[in-house]
Amino acid sequence: MPDIQRDVERFMLAADQPVSRVPKITQSDQENLYMDLIAEEYAELITAMSNKDIIESADAIADLIWVAIGLASTIGIPFDQVWEEVKRSNDSKIVDGTLMKNPETGKVMKPPTFSEPDLDPVLFP
Repeated sequence: MPDIQRDVERFMLAADQPVSRVPKITQSDQENLYMDLIAEEYAELITAMSNKDIIESADAIADLIWVAIGLASTIGIPFDQVWEEVKRSNDSKIVDGTLMKNPETGKVMKPPTFSEPDLDPVLFP
């Protein structure tokens, strides 16, 4: 599996954008840029999906992930480690190989086995 954060950070460094290893939000120009890029890519995804354009949808999804990872690297989030903890938490919703869903909304429900993601030790080891 590719190391997406490493790929994005290589691109960021080539663009003279700093990469942080310390989790912190400062509302810098770079953070604001990434927030704007996330909104832009999300809007492109909405348009592509409403047009039923699979090519543009795929491109928008990849770009949305790219800029989200760029924001993570800007504010010092070790995304792979955060992903693993959130995945562990989501997996705790699976009981006997299935998920309980709200029959009206289809949203996955939290069974007694659910445990919230514990991101504090990931971000501040």
